[in-house]
Amino acid sequence: MRVPKIQSYINNFNHLEFPEERLNEVTRKFIEPCSADAYVLINQPGVTLDDLQNYESFKFLRTYSFMSSTLGAIPRAAEPIDFDNLASIATSICGASYIEINNLDEVETYLDTGKRVIRINFPKLPPKEEREARIEALKIADETLRKTLRKLPSPNHSVIYTSLESSPYINKLNEKRWSGFTIFEDISRDASRDKEFERNDNVVAEERKLPEKRNNILKRDQLNDINRYIDTDLILENEFLVLGISFSTSIMIIYFVVTKLFKIIRFVISKSTKSDERKKNK
Repeated sequence: MRVPKIQSYINNFNHLEFPEERLNEVTRKFIEPCSADAYVLINQPGVTLDDLQNYESFKFLRTYSFMSSTLGAIPRAAEPIDFDNLASIATSICGASYIEINNLDEVETYLDTGKRVIRINFPKLPPKEEREARIEALKIADETLRKTLRKLPSPNHSVIYTSLESSPYINKLNEKRWSGFTIFEDISRDASRDKEFERNDNVVAEERKLPEKRNNILKRDQLNDINRYIDTDLILENEFLVLGISFSTSIMIIYFVVTKLFKIIRFVISKSTKSDERKKNK
């Protein structure tokens, strides 16, 4: 879902830590328009910025982030998000029903499009010393999230992914190191994120009749060669949306180049005309 101005509101904040008051404000604005059919609040206890640098653990979350119309990355917050308050806002203001899922359970299938607030509490991660077990736990949680979101009857949903556990205070000794970390930098700081636009205009009111089988424009081998840190199946299923995003970016680049080219041509013609006039006057 696209939530206007949220993305720029987050990205224009340049301090090391996102203060609690501003965090509460931006997450409240994320819910209050009541424009989504489902608000999915995900608590992955103990997940850190270090974990998020290992893209292989978050194939689905990264693909979902790439396809999201609004993407706000807050790598460092002074306090955890208040999920209880957000759930209360969604139920009282938006009239959403509350669902809570613990561990690796999946949401039960429901067919109506009534609003839901779905709180997911994943299991606590193994300690940092058990690196391989930690990576595997994150992969399993990522796959569970993929299955859960695919069960939702409407594609209009908003997701908040975080850890509700407090992290160690950022002191002067590690401030420089932390300042260089962000969340999925190749996605959250991509040039296309400078402009807000709806990336999911492929949703229509009536179900379209599609051929049972079609040839994909995007090839699986090509996607695997480009990036092994994305959900290839999801990209292939939504290839026209992905191509549309890429096409929009290409249009912006082409427009910029053509504009500059016309300016250069006009400048050359102008110089040539003035030179001819001076010769005639002589």
